[in-house]
Amino acid sequence: MGFEMFPARANPILAEWVAGGLTEEEFLLRVDWASVWGFPAELYMPLFHFCRDMQIPMIGLNVKRDLVRSVGASGWDGTSDDLKEGLTRPAVSPMAYRRFIFELTGGSRPDRKAQAPDDPAFDNFVAAQEVWDRAFASRLADSVAQNPDRLAIGVMGKGHIQYGGGVPWQLRDLGLAESFVAVPADMDELCDPNAADATMLLRNP
Repeated sequence: MGFEMFPARANPILAEWVAGGLTEEEFLLRVDWASVWGFPAELYMPLFHFCRDMQIPMIGLNVKRDLVRSVGASGWDGTSDDLKEGLTRPAVSPMAYRRFIFELTGGSRPDRKAQAPDDPAFDNFVAAQEVWDRAFASRLADSVAQNPDRLAIGVMGKGHIQYGGGVPWQLRDLGLAESFVAVPADMDELCDPNAADATMLLRNP
C-alpha cells in the first residue's frame, strides 16, 4: 500500500513499523510526520495499523519538496537531473484534468496571472503537479513490477486522481493501463460521474 504522506526515502522506517519495531510515537517521529505531512495523525493511524496487523508492505510515494518547487519555477527541462530522483518525464496531462486543477486552485481571479486552464502562465504549476503524479505512479508501478501477484493500492489526495488525469494517466504512460479510482464524498455533496470510477458516500458524524 503506497501513501502520499511519506516520501520514498522513508521506506526503511515504514518497513520497521510494519515489522512491529516501533511505537506510534517513535514511528511518527522517525518519519518526521509534523514537517512532512502535518495533518492530524489520528486520521491515518487506523490505516497504518491495518497494514501492520495484516503485514501489508507500506511504501512512500512522495518526493522531496525541492524537486516540486524547482519544476514549478523552471519547468521540467529547467530542473537539475540531480533533483529528479530517477523519475522520467511526466506525460502531458489531458485538458479535463488541467481544467480540474485550475478550478481546484481557485480558478480565474484578479490576483492570478493565469486566467484559464490553457493559459501558458499555468504551465509550470501543472508541471509541478505532474511531478507528484508521476512520482506516485512510478512508485506504484515499481511495486507492481516487483510483486505482480499482489494488488497495489495508492492512498492520496483527490487532486491527484480525478477526471482521467493525474496518477492513472501517468500509470498508463508507464504501461499500466488498468487502474481503478475511488474517491470519498460527503453524503450531501453533488458527485460528478466523470470524476472517478466510484464514489464512496460518507455521512458526517
